[in-house]
Parts: sequence; C-alpha cells; structure tokens
Amino acid sequence: MNLLDELLARYVTAPMSEAGFHRAGRTYTAGSPRRDTVLVQVRPYGLSGSEGGFHIEWAAIPAAAHDYYREENPGAAPDVTWGVVSGRVVVPERLRRRVYETTLWTFRAADLDTFGAAVGEHLKSLVIPKWPPLLSPDRLAAALTHPELTTHDFSIPLHPVAKRLVIYIDSGDAAVLRRQLDEAEELLPGEEWIPWLRNRLANRSR
Repeated sequence: MNLLDELLARYVTAPMSEAGFHRAGRTYTAGSPRRDTVLVQVRPYGLSGSEGGFHIEWAAIPAAAHDYYREENPGAAPDVTWGVVSGRVVVPERLRRRVYETTLWTFRAADLDTFGAAVGEHLKSLVIPKWPPLLSPDRLAAALTHPELTTHDFSIPLHPVAKRLVIYIDSGDAAVLRRQLDEAEELLPGEEWIPWLRNRLANRSR
C-alpha cells in the first residue's frame, strides 16, 4: 500500500463513512433517493516512496447531470466536471508545506501519522459536514451563489440559470419549470442543455 492509500485508510475513510460516503479506491460518494450525488476524489500529485502529495476535489452532481453525461458516454465514471458546484478543498495554513500551495496536501512518510490525524480531524470537523446537505436541491441551489470550501471551479460550464434548472428539473413544479425553460431559451440561445432538460421534464410529466 502506498503512502496516500495508507493515509486514506487510516485517517480519512472512517469520518467519510460516518457521514454516509462509500469508498471505491480514492473516490468517495454519497447519494440521495433521487440519485443526486456528492462525489469526492482524492487525486495524487508527486507521489514517491518517501513523500506523498494530493488534491481533494469534490462536486455535487444532480441526477439530471449524471444522465446527461451518461447518454453521451454510457458507462462513464462520474467526475467532478459533472457537478453544478465543485472545487478543491483548501489546505489550512498550519498544514501547508509552502504558504502558496493552498490546495496541495503534502507530507513525508515519517510524518504520515501526525499529518494524517490532522487531515482527518480537519475534514471531519470543518469540511465533511458541509457536503451531505448539498444533496438537498435547495441547499445546492443556494451554493451556486454562496460557495464555500473551495478554489478551482471544475463544474459544468453553464450559466447559473441553467444550473438551477439542472438542479430542480426532477423535483420542481412542472409549470414553473416550463416557464423557466422558456425564459432560459431566450436568455441562452443555442444552449444544448435547454432542449435536453425540456425533454426530461416532458418525460417526467407523463
């Protein structure tokens, strides 16, 4: 087991599991009955036998976004770029090797336990509790204008109006959504998500 996987196994998986996340390799997911998902991916950076480095990237992915991308690429694994809100977790200053490395977590093998315990505690107390609420459409929509925790936005390159439609297309009032789709079509001519969402709403209403 390499340094990163050892750190995850010892110090990250337990608090993530307590919050409802399931681990597969270096990916953690939590879902809702509507198939909305919060995805957390730990991406290695500059790993060696004596040092470890990684980014923690995350995304909130509504079921509609899952289905949109799966139609294009059946069987594709979800990715942070599928989210309507996403980013990298910021490293607290006390855990940074260099002050400017704001999202790169780095450690030496000799410090694995000390560093790992600090990472696990930081995630458990300040980061992880903010992810499961994003499975609520209302909380996720609020996050569009009040982002926390992150730098580096990897989310779907969509106008916020269209992102709100992606969030609510499966649960919002159908009449309100039809009106909002008409307005979005005028605001965003040529946006390919709009007819796709209109078709999804029509199928939902049958």
